[in-house]
Amino acid sequence: RKQSSGIWIIENGVKDMENKREYSLDLLRIISMIMIVLLHLGSHGGMNARYEGITGYFQQLITAVSICSVNIFVLLSGYFLCDRNLNIHRIFKIIGAILFYSWSIGLIVMIVTGNGYEFISLLHTLLPISYSLYWFPTAYLCMCMFCPLLNLVIMTLTRAQHRISLIIGFLMFSVWGDLTPTSDPCSI
Repeated sequence: RKQSSGIWIIENGVKDMENKREYSLDLLRIISMIMIVLLHLGSHGGMNARYEGITGYFQQLITAVSICSVNIFVLLSGYFLCDRNLNIHRIFKIIGAILFYSWSIGLIVMIVTGNGYEFISLLHTLLPISYSLYWFPTAYLCMCMFCPLLNLVIMTLTRAQHRISLIIGFLMFSVWGDLTPTSDPCSI
């Protein structure tokens, strides 16, 4: 890829990043968000009871189809972020949203339950990014911060080096994770 006056030239064509919106990919992101909500309803919303017959098959189908939605969302986010520079305003917006929801949910839980938080729970609620209280927003924040750096590294790699790094990444995060599902490939 090379940048030429606001147009990213890709091997098989031209992708104009400034003027065109890719509605099909936006639609896929929206569908993946809906699938993530369905997945969370199934696992955290009390809909994870085992059903028999057609209802059970339908529940399993929704889960099987929705399980890939997080991967789709992250891949599309990376695709849209790949041509952007580091935007401090965007980083602070994400941090603000994480803090707002963490503090709001924590306050609502304290009011509804009538119980105060233990110190460690309160600390996690007040500093959700530091303690990875919510894994996805923390991972998304890191992706937004490191995408520009990764793009610079990728742009300096030769085609062979890029291919080797993709193979190593695939082996570490897909194959290794499938062979040893309880291990973290980053802690080898």
